Amino acid sequence: MIPVSLRPLALAMIMVLTTLTTAWAQSNVADERAFPRGADDYAAGDFAGAHSEWRELALKGHVRSMNNVGIMYTQGKGKVTLRLIQAPWWGPAGAIG
Repeated sequence: MIPVSLRPLALAMIMVLTTLTTAWAQSNVADERAFPRGADDYAAGDFAGAHSEWRELALKGHVRSMNNVGIMYTQGKGKVTLRLIQAPWWGPAGAIG
C-alpha cells in the first residue's frame, strides 16, 4: 500500500509512464508504416530515396532500417560508401534484434 503522502507522486509517475508508453507505441506504428516507402524506392532503383527514408527511421532507432542502411553502404548504394559508416548501423541493429 502506498502511503497517503506519496499517492499524488505515484499517480503522477503512472500518468507520465502511460503517456511515454503511448507516444512510443504510436511512433513505432508510424515507423512501421513509413518503412515500406523505403522498400518501394529501393525496388524502383531510387536508392537515394530509400536511403533517405530508412536513415530517418534508423536515427529514431528502427532496427530494420538500421540494418538496411548498413547493407546499402556495403553495396555502395548509400550516399557515401565508407565501411566506417556502415558499422555503426549494424551494431545497434544486431544488439536490438
